[in-house]
Amino acid sequence: MELNGSCFKLRSWKNGDEVSLLKYADNPNVTRYLENRFPSPYTAADAAEWVNAQLLQPKPITNAALTVGDEVVGGIGITLLTDIYCKNARIGYWLGEPFWGKGIMTEALALFTNYIFDEFDVERLVAGIFASNPASAKVLLKAGYQQEGIFKKALYKNGLYDDELIFAKSQSN
Repeated sequence: MELNGSCFKLRSWKNGDEVSLLKYADNPNVTRYLENRFPSPYTAADAAEWVNAQLLQPKPITNAALTVGDEVVGGIGITLLTDIYCKNARIGYWLGEPFWGKGIMTEALALFTNYIFDEFDVERLVAGIFASNPASAKVLLKAGYQQEGIFKKALYKNGLYDDELIFAKSQSN
């Protein structure tokens, strides 16, 4: 899989991505609004484990590397949901701090959203973000997602509670 943006690519993960992944993922400003399963500090072992797991992804892929030039500077992916939520997927993303505020993630999210709707039998993509992260809310809105709700004090990270803002985009929108 390879999707071309104006100044970046979304592509499958590959051997060698570990170095730049570590460079941009090991940043507390990046991990501040991510789930705890995204380690902080981010180590070389974490990078190797992630890349090795992604090399085993079946096609179509659910996690893509976001690259600028030859460097991985971020990532985007989905988790396919099951049971009564089987037509839904949860989407998440991150981007290295030097690339913030340039419109990259908005464009990447729109491209990846279209890819997911084309490749998977899902009707709806859902994103849950920290209310204290207005930049991510802006990315979602600009990419065509709509805010659907607020879960009060639903998130707990680093000893603090935060509200979770729920955004979604349906294939029919």
